[in-house]
Amino acid sequence: MFNVLCRFWSRSRFSGRPSCDTIVNNISEAFNSVIVDARGKPIITMLEEIHSYLMKRWASNRQKITKYEGFICPKIQKRLHKELQKTQYWIPNWSGLQVFEIRHTSNIAEKYVVDVDKRDCSCRKWLLTGIPCCHALTAMRFLNMNPEDFIPNWFRTTTYEETYNPIIFSVNGPELWQRTSYPDILPPPNRVLPGRPRKKRRLESWEQMRDDTQLGQAGIPKRCGICRQLGHRRTNCPQASQHQHDQPTTNPTQGSEQQDQQPTQDATQGTQQEDHQPTSHATQGSQITHDDTSRPV
Repeated sequence: MFNVLCRFWSRSRFSGRPSCDTIVNNISEAFNSVIVDARGKPIITMLEEIHSYLMKRWASNRQKITKYEGFICPKIQKRLHKELQKTQYWIPNWSGLQVFEIRHTSNIAEKYVVDVDKRDCSCRKWLLTGIPCCHALTAMRFLNMNPEDFIPNWFRTTTYEETYNPIIFSVNGPELWQRTSYPDILPPPNRVLPGRPRKKRRLESWEQMRDDTQLGQAGIPKRCGICRQLGHRRTNCPQASQHQHDQPTTNPTQGSEQQDQQPTQDATQGTQQEDHQPTSHATQGSQITHDDTSRPV
């Protein structure tokens, strides 16, 4: 953050010219979220969808402001009303002309200097936002002034009406477009590229820089997964070779296959022995009977 100038990210260094205290870029991100579906379409289709969205938005905002009866825009009116409610906690001390010293009711040390004529308060909130702060409103109440008279022109309904007064006209479809003598411009042939199609926008060079809030591994102590010692990883551990020799080299699938084959081998051997035993007994019996018949009676 310190590599960027403070006037770009710190309210204490902001200029009072834009009358805006917004730090984030939510305005552009809100519009980007609306056109995110149209960005992936062909150029003519994308422009037609953006044109249709802006045309409807211009018409709806123009209709809303005509029904509003206030002198100031609605959101600015709400912010002014919140500041008016805070004036009950402040006491004005008149110094002269339109200069006041505004003091808090409970904290005497909290004081601010307000110059209504210069439209300035030492808290700088009036300067940054363009809306009178609670300290300035306290001084205006003392002088019986209308706070709405100190609102800038760009926060009034008349300026809002002038902004959305132009009309975005509708456009006919491609079938009613005027034909020319030139050949039609066709899109390039569609090629199916390998991989998932990209949907994200191309980042700028300053957006691709690493954020300072991301923590690196420089300050984190390294611990080995083999010897559990600090200072190195398991890739360069001195006990890595010994750890590999200690591990069994047999594959668990091979062991299971050997266990599965062993009962079958035992069963086959048992059946072979059973098949051979009756044959041996039978031959012995036949030999005995043959010997008995050869003896003289």
